[in-house]
Amino acid sequence: MRPRLATLTVAPLVSAVLLVSGCGQMEQAAGDAANQAASDLAQAGKDAASQAASDIAKAGKDELLRQACKPVKDGSISASDQELISGLLAGAEAAGIRSDVLAQWRQVAEAGDQVPSSVVKAMQDTCHTVN
Repeated sequence: MRPRLATLTVAPLVSAVLLVSGCGQMEQAAGDAANQAASDLAQAGKDAASQAASDIAKAGKDELLRQACKPVKDGSISASDQELISGLLAGAEAAGIRSDVLAQWRQVAEAGDQVPSSVVKAMQDTCHTVN
């Protein structure tokens, strides 16, 4: 009867060890899942912030282009139109407006009293394609 008593005594100990080691593995798996969920959530937040920043930058560029295109619709650039476009130039450079568009704006800004009709036409063509 002694071997049976020993088995009965050892069985609960083995069960407890298995239970504890199983809990540790489950705890590790739960910790890994929580870490992955937190990482996924952080990445989603970064992606959303990046998309929002991109949307804001695009809206800013679009507004700069709209403002600069408004004066050339009639086919001429007055002194006040020239002043407006000159004023938009620094912001457009900072916003990353295309270099060919910036070159047109610089030509307007540097034209003096009379903006060449070729520059006005180039701006009209550009404005037609971007709007």
